[in-house]
Amino acid sequence: MKAAYRTFGALAAGLACAGGLTGASFAAGGEPIYAGSINGDGLTARTPSNGCTGKASFDVLRGNADGVTTVQLVRVRKDLCRAYLPAGVVLTWSASELGLAPGQPAMLINPRTDLVQ
Repeated sequence: MKAAYRTFGALAAGLACAGGLTGASFAAGGEPIYAGSINGDGLTARTPSNGCTGKASFDVLRGNADGVTTVQLVRVRKDLCRAYLPAGVVLTWSASELGLAPGQPAMLINPRTDLVQ
């Protein structure tokens, strides 16, 4: 598992140096999310938003840790809107959008954060 994180870390560091990642996503190892679930049908994630966050705001990185496919959301577009959305937004990706075969097991590895009260 450590090798997979080292590989991802090197990739993320390279993207960050090239300006491909926001500082918040890179520093935390991915976009902190409020909640998320992944199953054979796809991924559903509740993410922080100021009103302009959508699927295009994220790149989906796939990896492998000890034979398990890992999926991580990395924010690539800052949300500069000013709406008050304390519960964020719910976004979904199908298994095919994630590059997963139908029914393929996977693990979402984004860090979790508390909802804004």
